[in-house]
Amino acid sequence: MAQKEYAELLHEFMSAVKQNYGEKVLIQFEDFGNHNVFELLARYSSSHLVFTDDIHGTASVVLAGLLAALRLLGGTLADHRFLFLGAGEAGTGIAELIALDMSKQTRNPIEKNRKKIWLVDLRGLIVDSRKESLQHFKKPWAHEHEPVKELIDAVKVALDMVYLNLFKVALDDSIPTVFKSCLRQEL
Repeated sequence: MAQKEYAELLHEFMSAVKQNYGEKVLIQFEDFGNHNVFELLARYSSSHLVFTDDIHGTASVVLAGLLAALRLLGGTLADHRFLFLGAGEAGTGIAELIALDMSKQTRNPIEKNRKKIWLVDLRGLIVDSRKESLQHFKKPWAHEHEPVKELIDAVKVALDMVYLNLFKVALDDSIPTVFKSCLRQEL
């Protein structure tokens, strides 16, 4: 199906669902792929109740876990910096929800809170010098820093961070050692 036909069909569907089920119908964009889902969320979030489990569902579960851990440790999310291994739909969705929660706590603009959250993708740390080649949903997470390709080096750059592994990979034995030497408190 051509992109224009796809967009028209989806618009017709979204209008019909809202017309038949009302303003409060919740629509989940499941398995639309990140090349489509971010555009769909941007297009319809102001007129429809929409979400995607990969972004919003995962993010809410991770945020709940972090907030529960902080009840034991004390402090707030804004007291910490975060490093994510994974900058896809789930990683950026979790990062965004953490930044939003920090904004709620501190009343700081979300852009300021994003500076406490670093993401690593397959090509390394998300930094400004990579902005031209980044997918649009990664661009808000690009920080001023020289390029860092290896996870171990990103961990060293981002000392004292909470580490979230969003890839299904086995990490080499040196990673836990680096964490133990870098983290002030283990979660």
